[in-house]
Amino acid sequence: MSSDRTLLAAMKSVVSAAGINEVPTSGNFVIGEESLQLFPGSVYGFACELDHVVKEALVYEAISKGLSRMRDPSEFHPITGNLYPLYWGKDKRLGARPYEHIGDPTGTGAIRLSTYEVLLDRDISCAVVIVSDNDRAEMSLKERYPDLMKTTRIKQNCI
Repeated sequence: MSSDRTLLAAMKSVVSAAGINEVPTSGNFVIGEESLQLFPGSVYGFACELDHVVKEALVYEAISKGLSRMRDPSEFHPITGNLYPLYWGKDKRLGARPYEHIGDPTGTGAIRLSTYEVLLDRDISCAVVIVSDNDRAEMSLKERYPDLMKTTRIKQNCI
């Protein structure tokens, strides 16, 4: 199974175990209704396959930037095999937030994936699950598979 499918399967498993409903990606609405809501929100995740040496280098790079949730590489555990959770997030506007995390945007908190030398030329997986409660879903993912990176509003300069 490809790493993005593995990531998606793990996310769906955690969401389901937490009793959170996955929401269909289609629906109907009526213009003029007061409580128009196409989708309640989503959770997303970034993950990367890392060997031991690269894992350690990435953790130390995140620590040096002040953007690590961990103090030591021994705290960073895989979802499965060598697929490690870089970041879990939630999104009220489908697809907008994951894109912000790739670059080095101004004025928004982001993990700024493009500023990590260790991740240059690496295949990074991203998955999104539309859910009924994205706050709880995000917390459930963070509890089950603690992620490495924290967001910042400070530009880090893309590689």
